[in-house]
Amino acid sequence: MLTRIPSVDLNGVFAVAPDPPTAGIAASALVASKQISGSFPWSIQLPGVPSPAIRAVAESYGLKTTERRSIYVLRLDRLLPAVTLPADTVLRRVSASRADDFAAGLAMCWESTRYFFRRLATPEFLSLPGIAAWVAECNGEIIATAMGIAIDEWVTVMAVATRPDQRRRGLGGAVTAAVLQDSARCGTRWAALTPTAGGAPLYRGMGFTKVGAVTVFSPDVPRSLSATRLPGRGGGAPSLP
Repeated sequence: MLTRIPSVDLNGVFAVAPDPPTAGIAASALVASKQISGSFPWSIQLPGVPSPAIRAVAESYGLKTTERRSIYVLRLDRLLPAVTLPADTVLRRVSASRADDFAAGLAMCWESTRYFFRRLATPEFLSLPGIAAWVAECNGEIIATAMGIAIDEWVTVMAVATRPDQRRRGLGGAVTAAVLQDSARCGTRWAALTPTAGGAPLYRGMGFTKVGAVTVFSPDVPRSLSATRLPGRGGGAPSLP
């Protein structure tokens, strides 16, 4: 997958079946490395525990950081979590015309810069089928974000983030619930996400069940560059509601 969004989570080689053949991963990694050509970070992701041969392939491309992420899923054709908000807060689905505001809100919640989100929050991206971005606002300011990317019967929940001064108010759960309900109305049957350890209790409380784990090989970058991970996908504080 190649999105050109500057995140290791959205570029690279993604295996679906456990124990993929090493030759297939190596061939896909070669193609990915040529297409990306050092322009932005990428990763190799696969379910289960990788073989030493696949680990060697990843390391040969400088993907020396290994991370195990739990996979959680939720059926959307059952009773969904209710959206609960503080009295001073409203939820809104982000339209393409508000792409700039969404980028600014993501940057505030992620404690990063708008440059990181320049491809994730564009009118073109937000207009794509299956893309749904939601925000919580207080006095006209975005204080929490979430996004769903739906393909067929599945929606992947990501970019769950809350502005630092607004955390621990239930906003992460509220924007996540908004994405889930929106996806269910569109006919999506399943939701999936890979939370941080700190965010996992929230999603278990919403009914998500752990079904496995994925191994991610990514570049060995300095801590100051760790924002190359997408919020809500193992990238740190923004996953905490």
